[in-house]
Amino acid sequence: MKSQKIIWLTIDSFDYNYIKKANNFSRLMPFLYNFKNKCLYANNLFSEGPYTEAGIKSLLTGKNTLENNGYFLRLGNEKSNVFEYFKDAGYQINASFMADDMYSNSIISKMDHFYFTSSMHFSTFWNRRFELYSEIIKVRDLTRQELVDLMELVELIFYSYELFLDKGLDERHDMIKKQTQNFNFEKNIRIILNEKDKYESSKDNYIINLLKENSNHILFSLDEIHNDDFLNKKTIDNVIYKKNIKTIKLLNKKQTKLNIINKSIKYSKLLHLNYKSSYNYLYNSYFLINSCKKIYGYNNINDFTKYMPSFDYQMNYMIDNVLNDDDSKQFMYLHVEDMHHPNTFFSYESKNEDDLQEEIDRCNAILTSTPNNYKGLLSYDLSLGYTDLVLERLFRKLKNKKCFEETTLIITADHGSSFHMSPLRESLVNNFHIENYNIPL
Repeated sequence: MKSQKIIWLTIDSFDYNYIKKANNFSRLMPFLYNFKNKCLYANNLFSEGPYTEAGIKSLLTGKNTLENNGYFLRLGNEKSNVFEYFKDAGYQINASFMADDMYSNSIISKMDHFYFTSSMHFSTFWNRRFELYSEIIKVRDLTRQELVDLMELVELIFYSYELFLDKGLDERHDMIKKQTQNFNFEKNIRIILNEKDKYESSKDNYIINLLKENSNHILFSLDEIHNDDFLNKKTIDNVIYKKNIKTIKLLNKKQTKLNIINKSIKYSKLLHLNYKSSYNYLYNSYFLINSCKKIYGYNNINDFTKYMPSFDYQMNYMIDNVLNDDDSKQFMYLHVEDMHHPNTFFSYESKNEDDLQEEIDRCNAILTSTPNNYKGLLSYDLSLGYTDLVLERLFRKLKNKKCFEETTLIITADHGSSFHMSPLRESLVNNFHIENYNIPL
């Protein structure tokens, strides 16, 4: 029987090369490990890029990352994609997306229902795009082609903002309703429409002024979800810092002790590196030893930087509210970031203390089974364990809904990760090391 339900899960920063080492797979992800042999899987699949923007294009469109002006317009240059394929095959298309990853009308037009998992952040468009041209105009005028490219980008941004802000809070904002309840949607949409009018009246001048104004431009003032808005501090404090503080202490102790004892940092390497690479290696060495305690302190969580719901929250929402328990054809797409740096290993917005306790119990099992010769970042290991636990919950929910047998689950990633720091390198992302590219399928 053909699958009536298809769930495509993109797990951000899933380094499959890391999980294949030694006993990592069976120890860190026992559920997926035991289920793997019942599936079709590929051990040697590679992303075309080491970060999301560079990797997601080929994953969702089948086109090489650098074709058609690369990913300057996200997926805006590509007319065909996986959503279109399933739409044409008669599936209802449902997807959860970060708002500033709503790549183009060619993607959105194929969706029956979509759900934002973050707000728009103009800085994500500024970085690596406008920022470059803001430096160029200090030394020369932009070429006609450069202006045309930037016009396409500005129009994509206006489209994305209008899509996010139109009608205020509705079904599309269900996952982030609490985090956006104080947004002034009317004010924000007025700003966007006003800026759009300015742009239409003089496109070249608008682009030049945007680049010159830099962070003082009004688009930077629009409402955004902040990095700790999803954090349920009360429940986390009770479950983690009152009942399970020993787990946090064990994590921080082992992170420092094992990497020092096992000489993860090779100071002799500095003899062969230039000044910039030496600085980066030393910075990464400091990060390796101190990163866990910096985020997961002994009294509270610091520098928490997740702008979207956890895997568990997204999974529960989509299964409980979107997946039908009938014979209708549905395609569901989720992109989750718990493995992405900085790693998280519990459902940080949850009010369910039993679920949180189960997640901390999984952390304890991983920490106590960590081998004595361990090198790397333990929080990445814990995020693997958390992802495995949520996958197990997903399977249970599908069985409870009586649609397990007719569901195909696709598990893959947009790129790998070198932030587990095994091995420790002077460059963590923009390089050609296998850990940044080997992904699961």
